[in-house]
Amino acid sequence: MTRTVQSIEQGAVAADFGADDPSLAAHRSSTPLTGYEIVELTIAPGSAAVGGRVDQVAWPPDCLVVAVSDGSELVAPGGDTVLHAGERVTLLTPRTPAETDPRQPILGIKG
Repeated sequence: MTRTVQSIEQGAVAADFGADDPSLAAHRSSTPLTGYEIVELTIAPGSAAVGGRVDQVAWPPDCLVVAVSDGSELVAPGGDTVLHAGERVTLLTPRTPAETDPRQPILGIKG
């Protein structure tokens, strides 16, 4: 865990000092979005998304890309953010029925 992430977590725990379990409260949303979930996926080597821009990737329907991380830096991406193998992408996505999974391999670039 980086020093910045540790500082953020310590601040969040301190802000929730009145909670029964401040550490747990720091990791639980106080305003959950009903019907949505956060999904994190990794851009695999050889994926059609490698080298593509965020706005070119065929994400699952109604998903919003909220962050991209290379493991050391977390950024709020723009449509022109280029994706690289190994990066982690955080999506806000509508909850899906049990038989579908938004973490399925990215199918390709929009054509």
